[in-house]
Amino acid sequence: MKKTKHQELQKLVDSGINLSSLGLELCDMTEDERYFCTPEMAEVFGRVGVDGIHFCFAGGHGDMVFCVCPMDLAPRYVRPVARSFADFLSLLVSCGDTSVIESAWRYDRETFEGERGSAMSGSGNEAARAELREKLGVLPMADPYDYIRSLQADFDYSEFDMPVDEPARKPKAWKVYFDKGLYAPASRGRAGEEIRVGRSVTLNGDEWRIPSIYVCPRGFVVDILHIVDNAKYAEFYDRNCFLVQYGDDITEGERRRIESENPLNVDPNAALIVNGKTLVGSGGTSCVYDPVPEHGETEDTALAVKEHYSLDEAHTVVIWRLNFAGKFRADEIKSAEIVMTADMKLVRSVPVDVSGENEFEFPEGERHTLRVSEVTPVDIGDVVSGGMRLPRYMTSVAYRIEPDLPREVCRLCDYNRSDIPMMDAAGGSDSHAAIGIIGGADGPTVVLGGAVVNGTDESCRGVSSSLSFDRNRVPDWHLELYSRPFEGVRIPLI
Repeated sequence: MKKTKHQELQKLVDSGINLSSLGLELCDMTEDERYFCTPEMAEVFGRVGVDGIHFCFAGGHGDMVFCVCPMDLAPRYVRPVARSFADFLSLLVSCGDTSVIESAWRYDRETFEGERGSAMSGSGNEAARAELREKLGVLPMADPYDYIRSLQADFDYSEFDMPVDEPARKPKAWKVYFDKGLYAPASRGRAGEEIRVGRSVTLNGDEWRIPSIYVCPRGFVVDILHIVDNAKYAEFYDRNCFLVQYGDDITEGERRRIESENPLNVDPNAALIVNGKTLVGSGGTSCVYDPVPEHGETEDTALAVKEHYSLDEAHTVVIWRLNFAGKFRADEIKSAEIVMTADMKLVRSVPVDVSGENEFEFPEGERHTLRVSEVTPVDIGDVVSGGMRLPRYMTSVAYRIEPDLPREVCRLCDYNRSDIPMMDAAGGSDSHAAIGIIGGADGPTVVLGGAVVNGTDESCRGVSSSLSFDRNRVPDWHLELYSRPFEGVRIPLI
């Protein structure tokens, strides 16, 4: 990053502390990279890496820190989150992730504390929080929720709010920029040159279409369309719409079933080969064009893609825009092809009784047995991290699958969610434990801790249940089975 007049930020830059585990990438933002809602004269110092969310100082507001969210609804894309950069770092130490700070305005206190507890309970960000405390003397914010909400309640937004009919929300000329994604605002940079290729292939009964590639100054942009028949998606949607709309109350098993059955849930990874050279992927974005009115309003971005590529209203379309770094002029391109491989997708889950043998078929017609060799109750002790007391009880399991299966196609997991950490009323000092939590926004689902397996026996696997404050909670074990919808599909483009 370039030098800054904000002393606390400069101290952080000079310290070399990496805040990526706390959801913040320190960076500058050029004029071409700014969004329609980035305040004029703003000094951007960091971004989250998703949905264009970035943090900045705004001219005329001193050291106050603002969060800019281009994906929010008009009129409010800009909100203050800290009165000073020093306070912003205190919030990071207290909240564990920028997502908690950014979303505070949406939450009541209970939801906020739950999200904060989830962010603070993982060991992945403890090192960064410790460095902030030790190198810069950053202390945790006593009541981050009240601090953020009070600041935002007293702020005059008239300078930053945009009218609902802001031109950036109106239909605009079709322009595609490298590394800007589907939601890119108008940019002062040079848009990509479109090359219509009109390629398609049928995979597992669905059409995958590549209508165009774009040659940009910094690389290529490729639009990939996953075409799904409306009737196919409507059948899934009608069976699950209630659960989808009221997803906070569904069980982990229901959530995973919905994930496995959703025909839109196929994520492609791709490599672009130009003139025989394989180009490095540089991220991407996606959206869905759903023409069925009963499923809700279709966003403007998807409608723009529909119009540009003349998509049929008889189909639901998942739109992927992927970036590939590599500088070529359009007249230099002699050949281009894309190689697509889908991410692993959950096929089904099988309930597992850890007290006995469990037989299952996967793939169809191939029989396997899951044998549990050890079940160990684990008490990780009284752990306090960032002022939060962690749940302490879990169960570790060692098991084998015979005949063995590749690790990427099956995993044993506990469908109970981990209990949310609680505020430490006693005010104890932080303690440490080697615990890794894997999970999503709705809470951790798998905890890797003290499972003991034979390190010389590659067929033996270990896993731990979710964490609980209840010593007697019984894990809800399931074996999840995965497959790859397609792999190594080569599609000539030019």
